[in-house]
Amino acid sequence: PRTAQSGEYGPVNSGEALYDIANATRPDDSVTVNQMKLALLRSNPNAFYENNINSLKRGAILRIPSSEEIKAAASAAADSGCVARASPRDCTTP
Repeated sequence: PRTAQSGEYGPVNSGEALYDIANATRPDDSVTVNQMKLALLRSNPNAFYENNINSLKRGAILRIPSSEEIKAAASAAADSGCVARASPRDCTTP
């Protein structure tokens, strides 16, 4: 798969977990894996079935969001109460 250095990741292989992709592509430890997962969802809504964060499409090529986009996604999730949930699985893109 292409990595974050190219600004993209993919294509996503069968069995690849979003957690692992988010962990591998987050810019640094100040960004949590859940924040990165949400930012990947917001930046790549067509890479997920029905905007479900747990349904990443095989073969998708993910655009890696910028630090500003990651912060914006985290802020929007916090405003919606998404971060307060045990898991971001119920979070959807606006």
